[in-house]
Amino acid sequence: MNKIYINKKGNATLVMVMIPIGSYYEPNRIKGVSHFLEHFCFKGTKTRTRKDIDIAIEGVGGDINAYTSEELTCYWAKVANKHKDMAINVITDLALNPIFPVKEIDKEREVIIQELKMYADNPQSAVCELFNKIYYPEISGYHFPIVGTIDSLSHIGRKELMQYHKLFYNNPTLIVIGEVKNKQDINQENIDLTDNNIYKPKISKYIEKRKQEQANIIIGNDVYLPQYSQTDKVLMLDLLSLIFNGMSGRLFEEVREKNNLVYRIKFYSELWSGGMISWGVSLGLDQSKISKARKLIEKELTKPISKQELENTIIKTVGTHALEIEDLNTIAEMVVYGLRKDINWKELYYNYDKQIYKIAQELPNFLKSLNLQQNLMVGIVPK
Repeated sequence: MNKIYINKKGNATLVMVMIPIGSYYEPNRIKGVSHFLEHFCFKGTKTRTRKDIDIAIEGVGGDINAYTSEELTCYWAKVANKHKDMAINVITDLALNPIFPVKEIDKEREVIIQELKMYADNPQSAVCELFNKIYYPEISGYHFPIVGTIDSLSHIGRKELMQYHKLFYNNPTLIVIGEVKNKQDINQENIDLTDNNIYKPKISKYIEKRKQEQANIIIGNDVYLPQYSQTDKVLMLDLLSLIFNGMSGRLFEEVREKNNLVYRIKFYSELWSGGMISWGVSLGLDQSKISKARKLIEKELTKPISKQELENTIIKTVGTHALEIEDLNTIAEMVVYGLRKDINWKELYYNYDKQIYKIAQELPNFLKSLNLQQNLMVGIVPK
């Protein structure tokens, strides 16, 4: 097992096991199997029942959970320092030694179907899924939801879960952050990404009507920028996020404060292992204001960055990072995504300020390269 220990003074220790597999790699027939397996690892091991697992962590006041994304699956617990050895034992045991009880398969499938329906009923979640469905073809790993579909979930049984676990859980990484000695013993063998299946729809917008009060919109696209390293891309996306977001950001100022079109609006981005950057702007507003909002958003996304704006954003970004790394979960995310996406997480953790100042002057060119004016708008609007 790969091991990374990071010293962080405080009262708590975070333990995480990262598996380099997620929904991107799944066959469409069993889409959602990574997420299903994540759920099922909590059903018990040879030495612990489901209840034993929960009580071991929560019984000492700790937190325990897991998540699945397109490119990885993570299991984690956060406990007081004196319980860290127990947490390491529990998390590694549940992730690596599940027993797949037959009687729990159909029960958990129903739980996941309810989770799927919960996301479908939430228009903010539903429009994200709809954007991916419209934007990416079925041959890509992004077309279907991470949790799968009702049809694909019906094809996942004990055999599929066991095979997937045997195939992809053989190179886990244990990450421990707290009052421990710094250590790294790692032979990371990630699953190589092939082409990220970039797909450019010929349409500029897609609208679906549902019973709801507010229109929920996503404007987005993706792009390859091979001239930049993965680490540099992360830093510049951090800078852009704070140019666009927050109460002092461009989008809030123009779309909400000056024009009163929205309550919420947010720019987001994702850097994938293959080097692709996907980005989007998510907002909710009155259906009659969509066209006006889109024009305002595109104007703010493509407006040149002034010298003063860049200087202010550097200070803002460095300060935001200083606050974020006080959280153990944020540090763990930095590590697992660094390992997974060829990002130098040590540079981001230990030398973030230096790296931001080094790369910031390239941000205006980076913004132009993103071609944010080329985008697709997908919306779920009231009938």
